[in-house]
Amino acid sequence: MTRIIAMWDDAESLLQVASRFALQDRPDFEKAYLLLMRAFDLGSPMAAYALGSWHLNGRHVEKDPRRAIGYLATAARGDVADAHYDLAVCLETGLGVCQDPRRAARHYLDAALLGDAQSAYEIGRCFFFGIGVGQDEEIGMTWIEFARSKGIKE
Repeated sequence: MTRIIAMWDDAESLLQVASRFALQDRPDFEKAYLLLMRAFDLGSPMAAYALGSWHLNGRHVEKDPRRAIGYLATAARGDVADAHYDLAVCLETGLGVCQDPRRAARHYLDAALLGDAQSAYEIGRCFFFGIGVGQDEEIGMTWIEFARSKGIKE
C-alpha cells in the first residue's frame, strides 16, 4: 500500500485512486481510507469531506460524529457545499457537537451560496421560522421558492 501512495504525490490523484478502490466490484475500503487520509494530509478539502461523511454516517468506518465534525469543518473551509450542509445539520440537531442554530444557519447559507439547492430550502426554513437568524418570512419564502425552482420538494 505504501508503494501505491508513493506513486502519487498530489491530492487529486490520490482521490481518484481512492474512488476506484471504493467503487470497484469488490471494494477495498481500507485502501481507499488510507488514500483519503494521505490526500487529506496534502490539504484536500474533498478528502476531508469524504472522511467526515464516512465517520458521520458510519460508512466503511466506525460511526464517530465528533471525529466527523473536524473533517467536515476542514472541508467547509475549502468551500465544499456538502460539508457546509452536513455541518449545518449537525449544528442544528446537536449531532457530534453542541447545538448552535446560529452557526447552523450560517452553514446552510454558505452551502446555498455554493449552489446546494437543499441548503437553499433549509436557509429559507431558518428565516421563515427564525431559527438561528431573525425571523423574516419574506426572505424565507424567497429562498424556499428558489429551492423549489431547483427541484427541491418539501
